[in-house]
Amino acid sequence: MRYTFEDIEVELEFNYKPQNRHTYIKIGNGKVIINSFKRFDKKDVDKIFKDFYPKIKKSLENNVSKSHCIHLFGKAYDFKIFDSNSDMAYLENDIIYIHTKKNEFSYVKKIVDRFYNSYLEDFTKNHYNEIYIKFSDVVLIRPCLKFKSLKGCYGKYDKRDNSITLSSHLAKYNPILIEQVIAHELTHYKYMNHQKEFYNLLELKMPGAKKLQHILRMTKYNDYF
Repeated sequence: MRYTFEDIEVELEFNYKPQNRHTYIKIGNGKVIINSFKRFDKKDVDKIFKDFYPKIKKSLENNVSKSHCIHLFGKAYDFKIFDSNSDMAYLENDIIYIHTKKNEFSYVKKIVDRFYNSYLEDFTKNHYNEIYIKFSDVVLIRPCLKFKSLKGCYGKYDKRDNSITLSSHLAKYNPILIEQVIAHELTHYKYMNHQKEFYNLLELKMPGAKKLQHILRMTKYNDYF
């Protein structure tokens, strides 16, 4: 059966094996198998996924082969890598061209991250003010924007210097999802935690934001970079 826990959606197989002394988990090929000496209900499965979330998440990601594409604003593009005397990436005729001094994955990934940062920065130049205006009555000082390759989150608000950092790879997603992340981080100006008041304000300023947040979490791109 298909099973969903937070941002994981996977094929789940449960085998009741009373001869077992412990519960065993096997992960591979996009599937999670639970073999246990006791019968499980959804609450028990949820607890297993919560306890072993990092391991399950990492194992599933490591078992998925990368596709030869790069997403930009929700659209998939083929890419070509060239040895060059300079490092740069650009979009032309629906192909992303990557020029690199060193054709190694980690090195080229940094070039792609800068490519994403550039597009994300251009996008926010045209849209950030429109989003901020909706919050201007509660966000009294407009936060500055930063762009960086982040792990584990799409964006974060820093109260110390009143800044919002957006993840480079957010540029992969549909623009409406990028706007949702910006609105989410602006809401943290008023509420640092995700309490009820936080989501009430977010929905008031950006109706449908919670649904968009769910879509963002469920959208996973199997890109090469």
